[in-house]
Amino acid sequence: MAKIYYSGSIAGTAEEDVELPVKIVEFLAAKGHDVLSKHVALPSNYTSANGFKFKLPQAILDMPKMPEGYELFQAVRKNDVESVDAAEYFIVLINAPSHGVGMEIERALLREERGLSAVPMLCLLHEKNKDKASWMIRGVDQNIHKNFEIFLYNNFNNIKTKLESFVK
Repeated sequence: MAKIYYSGSIAGTAEEDVELPVKIVEFLAAKGHDVLSKHVALPSNYTSANGFKFKLPQAILDMPKMPEGYELFQAVRKNDVESVDAAEYFIVLINAPSHGVGMEIERALLREERGLSAVPMLCLLHEKNKDKASWMIRGVDQNIHKNFEIFLYNNFNNIKTKLESFVK
């Protein structure tokens, strides 16, 4: 069982296939993996058709609701940063723009510079979006970051096959 950090846009543009994040996280969990960020697949508590539950980490749910939400934002950031650092694999959908996703990718890329082990990183990009992905993501030097990969897919079966070979 591997610890996996899943990332994808929450507040940004929704995926064309809005169920795709759920499908990815369900697939990984069904294989016995510990997805540290199930809550990222959907922006709120949710139970999928087959009963898979997504919920925010308890530490975030227990935060007092402040008028401006600042403390909640700090709790979310702290949780996500700690999860990125703890992950053995990093899997991210990059079809939709997201400041948070970009920050998480950069944090994962810089793990070795911060004294942590490198983490295998898989960026999933629909083939029709290959020219729309961020230049900052497409410009990651894979000679330096050998664990970084952008995988072009055209359907969920492509993703499942790739995930099975990626997470060992």
